[in-house]
Amino acid sequence: MHLRVHRSKNVGSAEGDLANDPAAAAANLEVGAPEPLEGAVATEAEGCVELFGDEVARMVYSKQWQHREEGLKRVLQQLHSAPSSRAAKVVGSVNKKSLNDKNPAVYMAALNLFRAAAKLKDESGRPLEVKGVFDPLMPLVIAQLSNNNVRVKDDTARALVELSQVCFIV
Repeated sequence: MHLRVHRSKNVGSAEGDLANDPAAAAANLEVGAPEPLEGAVATEAEGCVELFGDEVARMVYSKQWQHREEGLKRVLQQLHSAPSSRAAKVVGSVNKKSLNDKNPAVYMAALNLFRAAAKLKDESGRPLEVKGVFDPLMPLVIAQLSNNNVRVKDDTARALVELSQVCFIV
């Protein structure tokens, strides 16, 4: 078994600031920097770029699962500092792809983001109406109840119970 190591010329640069994030730096050394957004992916990622920045969007839409997982975690970190209604729409768009990811780590990061976005509040502190934005995502989440991975199945069930208690499932 051969392990290919890609070293980015940007390690520690202002663009990624990987010097301050050892986990991101380690992932970057293993799989290289996230590829640039091009074509249809760039169009799909526009909202994510506007709200969370180019680097995060490149990670979320990367071909490498390590980048996708890290990108979703960064979106989660920045979620509450973004305008709520716009953030819910962008998270809905991001999660259309991420909740369908075959990699359990990426799916779990997307599920955590989904849970957090469902609890967003508007500017006056009331729960944000996210039903219309998240309706298309529910079949993706429910489908994971039949996943062979016990952790994915159990966390999905817990997330659905949690969501039913605080938001839009009737």
